[in-house]
Amino acid sequence: MALVFLSATAFAQPEGVPTFELELLKLNPGAVGSLLVGTGEPLPDGDYRFSLAVHYENDPLLLFENGKQLGAVVRHRATTHLTAAYGLFGWLEVGAQLPVVLIQRGDDLTDLGVSGLSGGPAVGTPLLTVQGQLLSQAKKDHLVDLALGLHMGLPIGSSAALSRELRAIPSLMVGRTGESLRGALEVGMLLRPRTVLTQDENVQDELGHAMRFTGGLSSLGPRLRGELALSTLVPLKRQGLSIEVLGGARWPVKEAFEAFALAGLGFGNAPGTPDFRILLGMAYGRPRPAAVEVAPPVKEPEPPPPPKDTDGDGVVDGEDACPAATGKLGMKGCPDEDNDGIEDGGDMCPTEAGPAERQGCPPKDSDGDGALDEVDNCPTEPGPLDHSGCPPADRDNDTVEDLSDNCPDEFGPPDNQGCPPEEKQLVVIQRDRIKINDTVYFDFDKATIQPRSFPLLDQVAKVILEHPEIVSVSVEGHTDDSGPAEYNRGLSQRRSEAVRDYLIGKGVAPERLEAKGYGEDRPIASNATTAGRATNRRVEFITRYSASGGQ
Repeated sequence: MALVFLSATAFAQPEGVPTFELELLKLNPGAVGSLLVGTGEPLPDGDYRFSLAVHYENDPLLLFENGKQLGAVVRHRATTHLTAAYGLFGWLEVGAQLPVVLIQRGDDLTDLGVSGLSGGPAVGTPLLTVQGQLLSQAKKDHLVDLALGLHMGLPIGSSAALSRELRAIPSLMVGRTGESLRGALEVGMLLRPRTVLTQDENVQDELGHAMRFTGGLSSLGPRLRGELALSTLVPLKRQGLSIEVLGGARWPVKEAFEAFALAGLGFGNAPGTPDFRILLGMAYGRPRPAAVEVAPPVKEPEPPPPPKDTDGDGVVDGEDACPAATGKLGMKGCPDEDNDGIEDGGDMCPTEAGPAERQGCPPKDSDGDGALDEVDNCPTEPGPLDHSGCPPADRDNDTVEDLSDNCPDEFGPPDNQGCPPEEKQLVVIQRDRIKINDTVYFDFDKATIQPRSFPLLDQVAKVILEHPEIVSVSVEGHTDDSGPAEYNRGLSQRRSEAVRDYLIGKGVAPERLEAKGYGEDRPIASNATTAGRATNRRVEFITRYSASGGQ
């Protein structure tokens, strides 16, 4: 999972990534006893199994440099797996697995030399399988099932999707069936071409041969079965360790159909080890059901007399909470007159339907303003929801509500923000900010505020002081893209701090103000024109209100 790539090695290959097969998941095509682990028991002669599974894995291939994660070459990968198996002679099984990468997504690492990864769909490395049984537990002198197997991968997949590699996995499979569980262990050797992902001797980025150990436990029975598997890949090269823990279940849908699901977590830094994976699928075939002891037929006892139901509501007296009153099955035999799902005995309003959280009573809004009485601070006076159901306050009766009034205690027209006409207003209180209708001017390339901006900042300070419901104001400085970006961020930070210091000097409490400089990172106009650059050179005042007094 921790890689540093150097160069591509194949035609149509993603730039910076060599040819190899990323997928480590290997299914058991016959699925006798386990979906993942070879149990040493092949399909019986003439039995067959076909399956289709959709599989998702997260972060199977990450890019690191000097221990620092730079991004994900493959962040999300969805693959469908088509498998088939057939039993011959009672001791031999042949099968195949074809993966198809449906969707593959990663981070944009073009600047780091990694690009061109296929997003799917793309054919993966097909696997041909064969296993031959050496011992069978069904025979009295054999304690376990034992088989030899071979999985052969053909190099005909998609290099661009990291799904092409010549590989072989010879393996030894052993299993034993108990009364209710089946255990299995598969030991194999993953043989694959040596692929060097980086020449750095301090980084484990070489793919090659590895030992593969997979163990599993599964439950037995003709119905729902569970499964737990642990798979470990121990490298013989510098590729790192891979450990996965997977659990799942199998559901017989009909006689020849089965649904199955697997999910698990991955640990280690070997390429192809995901943080987690999920697999869902369906299978069709004629496999032998999991071994179970068939109990001898039991003679059915005489049926007991029918239970008593005094009120005739279909709920027997022993389970009827109201045996003398006709009720409903879902209410334990008790009545529910208003059909609100709360039986009448526990319903505070038994004739009016209401939710359980209100003890069966309907919600009430006495003043009809859309705010329910229990959350309406003024339940008998209609008011907007954003005022908790209370009418907007207007102390100076100038028709401009206090929250938007620059002069809440002085009469003034709405077009002057509620202030007297002789005090021309340059700022407007909005929902999330104090909007200024002028520019804060600074000396060129400095954080010195020019005196012509003092009247504007004086009004900003007055608004903040007049409105204690404004908890804090973020003074945010911005520049155009002239000059280096890092310098612009520093200049905008110094300018926003200068504005903050000015407001503090006008009486605003320091804890209500913070300064942030974003430089050229947040333009609101094109920097390609003089007018656009002038627009981007700005100071903004972003407000945060208290929960009870905010806009």
